[in-house]
Amino acid sequence: MEWNDKIKQARLLKGISQQNVANMLGITRGCYAHYEEGIREPSITLIKSICEVLEISADYLVGINDNY
Repeated sequence: MEWNDKIKQARLLKGISQQNVANMLGITRGCYAHYEEGIREPSITLIKSICEVLEISADYLVGINDNY
């Protein structure tokens, strides 16, 4: 599973909208949607924030391990 699929899956499991995640990250919904679609890649700083918001590990996100 690619990183963008992982953030989408984590968001859906938490039951929150793209808009909610975007608001928590301080970005637009469209920008966040592009991350989930794999059109854009977030900066390291934003990856950290995404992991905090979605309560997933960066190791899981980048494929180092399979643990959430």
